[in-house]
Amino acid sequence: MGTAGKFRPLEPATEQLLLACSAVGMGLVPGLMRGSGRLAAWCEKRAWFVTRRAVPEGLSPSRRVKEIADHAVICGYGPVGQSLNEALQRCGVETLVIELNVDTVRALKKAGQPVLFADATHHETMALAAIRRARLVAFTFPNIDLTIQGVRLVREHNPGVCVFARAKFAPEAERLRELGVQVVHDERESATAMIRRALGAYQRDEIDPEEVVREVIG
Repeated sequence: MGTAGKFRPLEPATEQLLLACSAVGMGLVPGLMRGSGRLAAWCEKRAWFVTRRAVPEGLSPSRRVKEIADHAVICGYGPVGQSLNEALQRCGVETLVIELNVDTVRALKKAGQPVLFADATHHETMALAAIRRARLVAFTFPNIDLTIQGVRLVREHNPGVCVFARAKFAPEAERLRELGVQVVHDERESATAMIRRALGAYQRDEIDPEEVVREVIG
């Protein structure tokens, strides 16, 4: 008898039962594997063994978003987007924000602000934002390439909507104007503000800051 046979931790009857169970199990495996797909589909259809994943609060478009109309769509909620949103709301204009920062989206949703957790360069986003019913769209971030992608999508959904966008430099501003965008030129606006404030510091009656701005900036 071999070495393994000298050890008998189980009774012979129990060993025979275990061997029989193993044999039956091995015989059933091929059939169970063939039918596992149908069994899984059957269980899934009845929602058995399905783990429900909670949707993060504030990420799903609300009914208010779906019914919004004659609104302003604000793409990006940085300092510029926040200021614009507040100004429009103070004037009674309904706004919808498109933002990719999950914490910002949660906070806006909690505050009752219509908001989408989405990318402004996707067709689906424009549909969810009801661009066809919007009065204006504002791209408040300074990334010219993303802005141009977004503007083109907006024009496909609503050719006549008023579009605003930022540009850092003159060539970028020109590219946006070619698309019919009303441009806020960061460089130009900064220069204009600087001239007005600098001349205002001298408080000379013979100096008209607005006239100087027109002569210098155009």
